[in-house]
Amino acid sequence: EHRHKSAKMAVGMYGVGAKGAAIRLSDRMQIETVHHGKASSLSVDWAQLEKSGSWRIAAPSVRDAAVEPSGTVIVLDPILSDRSTPREATWRDLGLTFMPALNSGLQIVAHVKGQRIAIQPAAIPLMSECVEDRFDVNGKEVTIRIGIRQDGADATFEKFALCYGHRCLCLTDIGTGTYNASRMTGRIDLGEGWRPNTYKDGLNGLDVLADPIFERIKPLLEKADKMARVVHCDQIRSQVETVINQNLQQQQVIERRPGEKGQTTGSVKPTATGGRRRNAKAFDTSIPGSVDAIGSTGGKSRSAIVLHFKEGNGVTIGDCSTHGRTAKIHLDTNHETVKAALDGKNHLALTCMVVALLAEYDDRAEANQRRLFSSGDFLTSFSKALKLFKTSEVTK
Repeated sequence: EHRHKSAKMAVGMYGVGAKGAAIRLSDRMQIETVHHGKASSLSVDWAQLEKSGSWRIAAPSVRDAAVEPSGTVIVLDPILSDRSTPREATWRDLGLTFMPALNSGLQIVAHVKGQRIAIQPAAIPLMSECVEDRFDVNGKEVTIRIGIRQDGADATFEKFALCYGHRCLCLTDIGTGTYNASRMTGRIDLGEGWRPNTYKDGLNGLDVLADPIFERIKPLLEKADKMARVVHCDQIRSQVETVINQNLQQQQVIERRPGEKGQTTGSVKPTATGGRRRNAKAFDTSIPGSVDAIGSTGGKSRSAIVLHFKEGNGVTIGDCSTHGRTAKIHLDTNHETVKAALDGKNHLALTCMVVALLAEYDDRAEANQRRLFSSGDFLTSFSKALKLFKTSEVTK
């Protein structure tokens, strides 16, 4: 016990996420947690710690707490004067992130300026029909409850909640293929053996879930796709898809990476031989396996996009995800600009929005995962991409 009390801990030894947020909000933080009958306490003055020049703090003090309930209290006081009170959206985000924990009976309670706020778990939208199943993928357990959102049901979140342990890691449309999945909702729970990524906002190797989920929900996807179709948008959708896909096939950049001759990712791999040819000038995306390029699932280059419309919350113009070699775009018809472009049959505006979503998707992709444009920030990628599309083609 003496050694424990005198020990020093580096501030970042268990990560810096919560500590970074605490420093941004307040100069002082106090934590007390009770677990297995022991209470551990720690206090830190960030300003004094910075002045000391040593980012090491005393280990928590420990005492018996056999009759006290388990839990953790974090106190940030006083809040810095230039920090605003959390908005309602913050509490909703917490309710989604910790939905599994809250649904299991655990509680998160915030006390802000004398107000007590009990965080409520996000609710899966009501479904008219759904698939429930439990299965293994590579020996690791997966449970799904996925279905079609009821007409008029509040869409508390879009896509599927991917959950592990006490957390919802992210929202994903994994397993929906190229179908319009805007009417689909549900939850995917991962059992033992799965490992979240470093930031606990996703899963390394998520693609292995795609086929097992798809084969179980395909009948619902076909039905939901038909329900989500907007008849008067189909012609515009087809025209925008055609323009972008034609340009992708003709002008897509294939990046080269250093490596042994014939082994460079990004080179063309003819289907008739086992070899690869470097420095390719063109490729035929209609031949399966003809391209082996950087950054897409399974080493294949993105060959096409599919465009769908959805009725979302109107906050963003839409979203982008990928399925194999295909980028799937959903434009939100509740966004005023998207609606205006549709009503005016403005193909150029819609094309620009699709390209913006593609560029944004590439910009936030992980290292070496660019799928369409040459490297650069969003503005660079977007600007380069727009050059691919001739105005005369878009406005025909």
